[in-house]
Amino acid sequence: MQQGLDMIAACGKDNVGLVIDFWHLHAGGNTRPEEVAQMDANLIYGIHYCDGRAARAGEARDERVQRNYEPGQGEVDIHGWLNAVRATGYDGVWTPEWLSPHAWEKDLFETGQASMQSLKQYGITV
Repeated sequence: MQQGLDMIAACGKDNVGLVIDFWHLHAGGNTRPEEVAQMDANLIYGIHYCDGRAARAGEARDERVQRNYEPGQGEVDIHGWLNAVRATGYDGVWTPEWLSPHAWEKDLFETGQASMQSLKQYGITV
């Protein structure tokens, strides 16, 4: 996240921002929710609300494996990231990400319904 913030500062434009992706921040391990909570909400262009796990020791990074989780089933501290985003005052777009192979085979309408239910479960209104 810090690299993104540094690039925003370096370009000096007011139309550049970040998408806060819960899984990428979790799996990258370099950003904590407390850092997101300190962000200027105007720099947040969207939220990728998702779950999964980081690669295990000796395991190749493979998003089909590490992201094969529905929200609430993985290791991402969804509540911690949600609270961090809310602390910024962000009031924009939330996008559930389901990059799990088992979701690819589901009916799109059912996946959409499950996405909406998951967002509601965590108190995200759309």
